[in-house]
Amino acid sequence: MIRVQKDFDAPPTGLVSESCQAQQQKALTEKATHNFSGYYYRDSTIKTLRRIYSHKCGYCETHESAGASLRVDHYRPKAGVKDVPGHEGYYWLAYEWSNLVLSCEKCNGRKLHNFPLQDEANRVSVPTLTNNGLPISDCCRADKTILLAEHPLLLNPELDNPDEHLIFRPNGTIDAKTERGKKSIELYFLERDELITNRKNMTDDVVEDLKKHLLNFLSREINEQTYRYVTQGVYERAALNRQTDKAYSRVANALFDDFETFVVSQFPSGQQAYIRQSFQLYQQGKLWPIPK
Repeated sequence: MIRVQKDFDAPPTGLVSESCQAQQQKALTEKATHNFSGYYYRDSTIKTLRRIYSHKCGYCETHESAGASLRVDHYRPKAGVKDVPGHEGYYWLAYEWSNLVLSCEKCNGRKLHNFPLQDEANRVSVPTLTNNGLPISDCCRADKTILLAEHPLLLNPELDNPDEHLIFRPNGTIDAKTERGKKSIELYFLERDELITNRKNMTDDVVEDLKKHLLNFLSREINEQTYRYVTQGVYERAALNRQTDKAYSRVANALFDDFETFVVSQFPSGQQAYIRQSFQLYQQGKLWPIPK
């Protein structure tokens, strides 16, 4: 899962057009039966969302270049909420910029109308309207008190820091630190097989390269200078994966933040000191070029 910065005060022009406002007025009357217009909430926003989300799913971090079919998801479901009989959905948020998240088809298909809360008594069922018949801002903006007070169990990539709720592991799995993390792993389907494999491969590739170079050094097939040079390359390539536009960048961050668990622990005890030292030198900028 990623953390993105979206300016809720700067929606795409399609969402503030008179024709979109007319659709919003219809939704307020028709509620869950409204024929929600994808032209406004999807077609007029997806280009901007792709840029904001670095062309990745906001929930699982799969990049569209890797085959992710990206969709516009309503964080709060627009037409009905699963397991909440009688709730007509957050129909007034169908065209609300702060309620639109870039999601891949698989995460979107799993989440659907799920939107659990810590306490169902806090759920908002209808918006407060202004004199012109539109919902007040505090009932629409995801960062305002009224909606925040619902205490959703699903993490929002535009509001929540996933590092506070999720722990990535070297084997590609994710552990939950909190109840919200646990529910998000479940309902965003963050432990489907292909995700676990892709995340694990990121760590495995680094470990395998480091093992290969270390064995070549210990067997004297390469000298220390060459060893330091090629090892520097491994760390530099791994660091590129930390960039926000890379798939599964949070795994790459976890690898650097917990190098001992992700990398060092996967070496025989007699080799761990070499890897630990090379990483320390890399962090200090002393691995390569070798200081004179």
